Amino acid sequence: MTLQTSAPKGFFRSLSSKIIALQALTFVAMIVVGVAGLFGMERILDRMETIFADRIVPVQQLKEINDLYVSESRIIVDAVWAGEISWQDASTIVDRKQARIEELWGAYLLTYLTPEEVILKDAVAANKGAADRALEQLATLIETENRGIVRDYMRESFYIAIDPIYQSLGDLTQYQLGEADRQTVAGQTIARQTQIVISVISLLVILTSLVIVWVFTNRMKRALASAVRLAEGVANGDLAKPSINEAMTKSATCCRF
Repeated sequence: MTLQTSAPKGFFRSLSSKIIALQALTFVAMIVVGVAGLFGMERILDRMETIFADRIVPVQQLKEINDLYVSESRIIVDAVWAGEISWQDASTIVDRKQARIEELWGAYLLTYLTPEEVILKDAVAANKGAADRALEQLATLIETENRGIVRDYMRESFYIAIDPIYQSLGDLTQYQLGEADRQTVAGQTIARQTQIVISVISLLVILTSLVIVWVFTNRMKRALASAVRLAEGVANGDLAKPSINEAMTKSATCCRF
């Protein structure tokens, strides 16, 4: 007796096709996870570069400008008073400090400035002229090589002229530090969001794979059960064609490669 089995046609009717589909799903999910991670890392890197270029470097520039106006001038005068450097050296140093201030200020102006920062920058620029004139006056007095005049100028006039830019530079520096902290928090938020996206995608892939494996396993169990019943029926002499064809069709549908 010849038995005819007819299995439904279609790509997902064979076990091998289902395994290929599961592998393809896993591969696509891995690509999605990798792309999401790469995108998140690029955003974090861009944020960190922004913090360094537009916040950390400007803070360093502004602090050095502040030091050049305030503490460095005092150090030069004290060194002259103590005889540690000559008047000529002091004059050269003051000129070099003035050039350095202009270099740093010009570099700072090339960085990205937020609207709030522009307001603070304008306040510094408004006070910079008086501070520059105070340094010019100090350089002129140093050329006289008169310790008393230089000392009196530092005590009575210099810091009065310098104080406004000292305050405005301090305000601008504080703003930069606040922005750096805000950008850091934003970068940390992006990192957490990326971790969540990757975790969710990975969980979905795992759950989907488990569901597919469960479905495959159940169908294979049903096919094996049908095959066992078929074998038992044949062993018991049950050669009814419909039951045999049905069992063989189920087995072929679930297990054929």
